[in-house]
Amino acid sequence: MLAICLIDLFIFIFFPAAILLIIAYIALNIIVLKKAIMYIKPLDIIIDASSRHEDVPLDIAALPDSLRVLAESMQYTNEQLNIAVSKAIKDERLKTELITNVFHDLKTPLTSIITYVDLLSKCDIDDEKAREYISVLDEKGAKLKRLIDDLIEASKVTTGNIAVNLSPMNLSELCLQATVDAQSDFEKSGLELVIKQGDGESVVFADGAKTYRVIENLLSNACKYSAKGTRVYISVYVYNENENGIFEIKNISAEPLNISPDELTQWFVRGDKSRDKDGNGLGLSIAKELCRVQNGSLDITIDGDLFKAKVSLPTNGQGVDKAAITAPRFYRILYYCFYLKS
Repeated sequence: MLAICLIDLFIFIFFPAAILLIIAYIALNIIVLKKAIMYIKPLDIIIDASSRHEDVPLDIAALPDSLRVLAESMQYTNEQLNIAVSKAIKDERLKTELITNVFHDLKTPLTSIITYVDLLSKCDIDDEKAREYISVLDEKGAKLKRLIDDLIEASKVTTGNIAVNLSPMNLSELCLQATVDAQSDFEKSGLELVIKQGDGESVVFADGAKTYRVIENLLSNACKYSAKGTRVYISVYVYNENENGIFEIKNISAEPLNISPDELTQWFVRGDKSRDKDGNGLGLSIAKELCRVQNGSLDITIDGDLFKAKVSLPTNGQGVDKAAITAPRFYRILYYCFYLKS
């Protein structure tokens, strides 16, 4: 009986205290959890702002010391990064503008030199050596003029200092026009052009002159660097999934392509290390930038000696009178003469 009384007395005295202790423990945990949540939330905001290189959208002075130091450090890092990026963009623009101005200044006297060389070639000169020298001057002058023109164009496209007139155009017809114009050069190089076109009209929304230059550069690149006696494959089609008009060219390189696709689109970079081809390393760079300013892209793939370039342009010409979007019939006639006779 005494034992039961003692147990009852123990429960009566200590049970309320235990309940109070449990309640205090739960309350303490709630407070700690609340503090942790209040700490983690601004930490997430700081990390998110840092990942996007933006200012921290919080009152930094009101943050706990550890978070305040972290936020100030990240804010400073973002500011320095923005300054560095702005400076790099400015330096690149100034460099490109300098190149443009220098080559503009070179172009004026070069034009005079080419003109006088042309006049000399038309003079009655009996000395064979003199005529040979004039021929060399004419050839080198024309090559230098092409280099200067390409550099000026590359600098304009890179800095966005170029007018682009986007309108519906037939990519298939433009491809035929460019291939007919380049056919004789491919025949002289011992190359065979194989053209494959998709069903229907490949109407894209682009600048006709700029797109022609892209195709011309890619054809010229294939003509210069393809292995003799091989075929160059050209495809034109519409990729319905992404609604893009595609111009694709594939060729086998005469030299090993020990270079990445990204490097090939940089200024003055060429696939042939010997540099014995008539090129200046600007064609692919110009083509890539001309695609970019038309909301398109140029993707280059290298697989061993296989070189593949794919031009993708948006097709926003649905509903346009496609019969009116054609190249001159003259090029169609030439196309059938070249490709159907065989």
